[in-house]
Amino acid sequence: MTSREATDGESGCARCWAQGEGPRLMAAAEITKRLGVSRQRVQQLACREDFPQPYAQLSLGRIWLAPEVELWILHHWRPRARCSVPKP
Repeated sequence: MTSREATDGESGCARCWAQGEGPRLMAAAEITKRLGVSRQRVQQLACREDFPQPYAQLSLGRIWLAPEVELWILHHWRPRARCSVPKP
């Protein structure tokens, strides 16, 4: 049974999640930790045309499929160099 098949019915969905076969998801907090940026920056990135579309919109906010976000990171993410000022 695939994750998509398991979500068709309520009992199938419960069975899917109980077996740990549900989709891997990321909310803004997980993306924040993954990229080392602020939640505001994640929201800016999510507005980009090349960022994955949300999997769902919940009351807590948008969630994305983790593999799609990881693929986006692989192809598009370029962390900014941090400026370090030498200490005297």
